[in-house]
Parts: sequence; structure tokens; C-alpha cells
Amino acid sequence: MYIKFVWTGWCCDVWCWNSSAVVFNKDTTILIDCWHNVFERIYNKNKDLLSSIDYVLLTHLHWDHMWSLFALSAYRYFQLKERKATKLLIANDILKKEVKILIEMRWKEIAYDLFEIVDLSTIPWIKPIDTYGMHSKNIQSFSYVFSDQDKDIFYSWDVGTSKFLVDYLEQRVSKNELEIFHDSSLKEMITHTYYKELENIQRKYAVNIYWFHCDHRKKTEDCHFKFVANHPEYML
Repeated sequence: MYIKFVWTGWCCDVWCWNSSAVVFNKDTTILIDCWHNVFERIYNKNKDLLSSIDYVLLTHLHWDHMWSLFALSAYRYFQLKERKATKLLIANDILKKEVKILIEMRWKEIAYDLFEIVDLSTIPWIKPIDTYGMHSKNIQSFSYVFSDQDKDIFYSWDVGTSKFLVDYLEQRVSKNELEIFHDSSLKEMITHTYYKELENIQRKYAVNIYWFHCDHRKKTEDCHFKFVANHPEYML
């Protein structure tokens, strides 16, 4: 199992663009979030990947996380010979209700030709972590842990606290290799985790945290994170 990032920035970043990643696990390929130019980026970098994506997994439904989801789904349905519906992995009923409203509003009578809603519980190697309201008030959001027999990947985007990562590390019993990918911010704010919080966790638990949702060129001198953008092995 391994992860590749499509972009590593945030919604107002025109250098690194907004973050999105692809998890590859044996014969299953999962796209996490679908920012407005993710479809274009994948098309230009690896066109074949568009047809091999098995599922799209959303962290939450802010528009900057799904702007090109409709373009991706239309391409897969109207341009591919096999007319593939895009399967959306949904972690709970709240998110399912919100997703249904959005796709029915956009595609109306053909919404369920282009999309198929799949219960995340059918994919046993993905564990959702409910972060409701921890990015934006009354917004359903999730972090995720991906696991196989050798590796665990902790993936958290748009969470205003490090609590969920701490809880995970405190309760973790797995001896697998661990990769942590966490959004952060150089400024203190309620919507994203302040980088100093994550640096403290990195020291306390002796783990490596790979940082995204930022322009890595603007790092401060006291910031010692590993930026995803500086690690080509994690880039698509």
C-alpha cells in the first residue's frame, strides 16, 4: 500500500494548489478529495489513472474539496468506453444525506448513472475518524486510517486540533510501519492545526509527520516538518 499526492496546497494557493491524494492498495485505487484542478492534473500526469480509480473518498463537502468531482465523473461516464460510474465511499448517514442532495441537484435524473454511493464499512482496511465540527461549525468531516498487513497511513485534512492524532497514537497497538500525513498552518487558527502542536507530537511520540495544505516555500526557520511537496516519492 502506498500514497501519492496530486497537489499539496490549500484553496487559495496558486502554486501548490489544493491538496488531494491517491491511495493504492493491491488492486484497489482510492482518490481522496477532488479539488477543482485535480481532474486536469491527473489527466495530464497519468490519464489511465482516471479509469482505474475505484472509489472517491471525501473528507468533507466544502466546495474546495470536490469542485472537479463532477468533471471527473462526467469524463468517466461519457468518455470511457465502459461508462464507469464513480463510486463515492460514505462513512455515515449524515454525509450520505449531504452527498445525495449535491449530486441530485447537479445531475438530476442521471445522478445515479454517474455516481454510486457505497458504504465505507464495506472496505475493511479503511477506518474513519469522525471529526464533526472540528474544521467548521456543523460540518461533517472525517480523517482516515488506511491499513494493510505491513503499513498504516494516518491521513487528516482540515481539522483544527491535533486531538485525533494524539488519541490514535495513544491507542495504537499495531506494530506496522506508520506514515502520518496531516494538514497544518503556519498561523494559529480554529480551522487547521497549528504546526507547533504537531511538532510537539512528533517529538513526544518519535514519529514522522508529513505536512501538506501549505506552500512549503513559506516555512519559518523554526519549522522542522517534512513537507510532502519536498518528497517526490509521495508525489504523483
